[in-house]
Amino acid sequence: MSDLNAIGVLKRREIEARILAPFVDALAAHFDRSRVIEILRETVVSIAREQGAELAAHHRGNVLSQFAEATTAWVQDDALTIEVLAEDASGTTST
Repeated sequence: MSDLNAIGVLKRREIEARILAPFVDALAAHFDRSRVIEILRETVVSIAREQGAELAAHHRGNVLSQFAEATTAWVQDDALTIEVLAEDASGTTST
């Protein structure tokens, strides 16, 4: 996962969409478009859940500072702004 974090999530999603969109259009030209979109939606949701589970497993615990470190790729290219307002000695932050 760290190799993918070399580029931000926003740029990664753009690249994925540029590859996937023509493929979806090609499938929709031969199969029922609504079914193709339904399968795509189910697949994207499944991938998002898997990635979330991987992120949670990699950063066990409920310390928000660990979460902030884990979201480095999400803040690249201004895709997401996280502002830490306060952090106590235990590493707990307020955002």
